[in-house]
This record gives sequence, structure tokens and C-alpha cells, in this order.
Amino acid sequence: MSPLPESLDNDDPYSPVLGDKRVFDVVSSESGEVELLPVEGPSKTRLRVTTLADDDVVTIRVFRFIEDYDDASEPWEEGLQNVNSGSLLWLRVHMLPKMHSVRGAKYGKWCTVHEIRIYAKHFKSGYYMCKNGCSMPAKTFGSTSSVKSLVSGEKLAQGYFWFVSPCGQQAGASLENDGWEHISMDGPFDGSVLAEGCAKQSGTLDVGKLQELVAMWQGQGEAGEPSQESPDFAADDSAMQICTMNDMSLVTDLGPLSEITAV
Repeated sequence: MSPLPESLDNDDPYSPVLGDKRVFDVVSSESGEVELLPVEGPSKTRLRVTTLADDDVVTIRVFRFIEDYDDASEPWEEGLQNVNSGSLLWLRVHMLPKMHSVRGAKYGKWCTVHEIRIYAKHFKSGYYMCKNGCSMPAKTFGSTSSVKSLVSGEKLAQGYFWFVSPCGQQAGASLENDGWEHISMDGPFDGSVLAEGCAKQSGTLDVGKLQELVAMWQGQGEAGEPSQESPDFAADDSAMQICTMNDMSLVTDLGPLSEITAV
């Protein structure tokens, strides 16, 4: 195992000796380098993946969108088997209009949150889009490089990532065979609620603030169908200004949230 940065003290109960002792969000530097941002704990020091040895194991949080609420109970969704998912910033990019898609929420508004363990070397493995439960030709966990381009023609200052999680065994994925293993699933949650919370933020929205919004969103519990609005993120049917990521400005005055989060 490679030495840990001095800022990550091994005596800190939140400190990773990597394994399952700390959970990270995958984020991007402005130069596109893959970094790991702790989900919890007193320190929010980013850990560069390039400082890790190939066989170091890290626990990361990933986000998976689905169209049908009931699909969340299917075995492949519960185990994240042969599907695609995304990093922290993918939550916002997927849900809001004129980012990943013109109307937003292209792959549905229901979101499940997963924790998985992977070998650090697989951040450099190739990404493949899964189709109808088939992840071929992917043989291990894989990731895109940092994605910054938006359908609006704008570019994010810091990009997001897509992941593929192939699984060749009915019993589930394993580090030895697939380069990753599943730990837990939470949800499904109503992504439109998170989009409302994001839209109510003024000015820029950094990944640290997005983590706070996600914690509030998950703290409200799994969504029922139909979803119920949260008092913290209550929808405002007046025109809203969409928050920006760093120096990127997005469309304003998009109207009722029911319109901007439609599939």
C-alpha cells in the first residue's frame, strides 16, 4: 500500500487505511484528475488517486438513476450488476435541464445510492455503456475520464464520471473476479427533490455543498410513490434560478419545477 498523505492521520477514526474504513465520493480536479472526497468526517481533504497503489482498495459512493420505481427491488439493481452509475456531480448534471439532456432526468428521476469497493487501478480501466443488462466487453469495474461538456455547449469547471460495474457471477461481483464488490444500497430516492434543493441555492455550488444537500436528501428517507415533497426542499412554482458550478452560468427563469424535471 502506498503512503497516505500526512493530512490523513491513521489515528483518526475516519482515516482510511483504505478498505472499508472510509467512504469517498469520486470528484474531479479542474485539470481532470480523479480525486476522492470523504463523504463524512472532520476532514474534507481530497485524496488523489495517483497517490494510491494499483492494488489499494477504496470504498466509493455511486449513484444510479432508474425510470421505474419498482425496478429498485430487482436483484441486478440491488447489487448494481451489469449497469452504469455515476459520481456525485452526476446527480446534479443528470437532473437539471440543459446539462446532460435538454429537459433533464433522461434516465428517470428515481435514484439509488450504492457503496462499493474497488481496486484503485480500475479508475484507469475503460468505461462501457451497458445495454439491456449486458456490460460486454467490460470485464472489470471501469470509469470514464472527467466529463465536462454539456448539451448547452457550456463546460463544467470540474467534471463528473460514469462507471460500469460488470458482474459475471449470479452470486454477485467480487474484487478478485470483477475488480469491485457491492457493499450496500440505499433508496430509491426522488431525484426531483434534490434538484429542487440544488435550484434553491444561490451563487455557485461546490461539491462540498452538494454533499450536504445529498445528506439532507437521504436523511429524509426512501421515497414512496408518488413522491411527497419535503418541507426543506418544498417546490416553488415561481420562476427559479438554477445554481451554477464554479464559473459556469446556466439558464435562468425556467419556470415551475414540474416542467424542468420532467422525463
